[in-house]
Amino acid sequence: LRVESATTQVLWGRPRLARALDALPGSLVILALGSTETGTWNGAQLPVDLTPAGAPGCFVSIDVLATFFQVAVGDGSALFTFAVPNEPALVGLVIRYQAAAFGQNLNALGVVTSQAKKVSVCGYEPVGRVWSSGTTATDGVRELGTAPVLQITLQ
Repeated sequence: LRVESATTQVLWGRPRLARALDALPGSLVILALGSTETGTWNGAQLPVDLTPAGAPGCFVSIDVLATFFQVAVGDGSALFTFAVPNEPALVGLVIRYQAAAFGQNLNALGVVTSQAKKVSVCGYEPVGRVWSSGTTATDGVRELGTAPVLQITLQ
């Protein structure tokens, strides 16, 4: 099982897509979100090896804080859509994610996991502008990153 960020640049205030690949068509796929891949989670040291439970080569590699469910379509993929809140304070937040798929005959536990991945929330280009009442004004209003900037080059 594989998982990837289908969104190339994760920006606050914009949608984010994650995609699981190579699941059995029609199988239940879970996408888990977490905040760390080290330390303890539910009393176990991360990553948690699932071999003793009957899933050799599978691990729970993140602290599972939220889970989302989809059914894999005909090509074995499952798409998960998220809205990243419109909050500049999220810039730099690292989101960890991992997928798992369920099915009979996969292994004794009936589950396979992907490797965990992580993405950072990015911000828009650092843009600032000052609004003033005229070219000789000594004060004005400062705005940071509130609108796209258009650059025109004359040749």
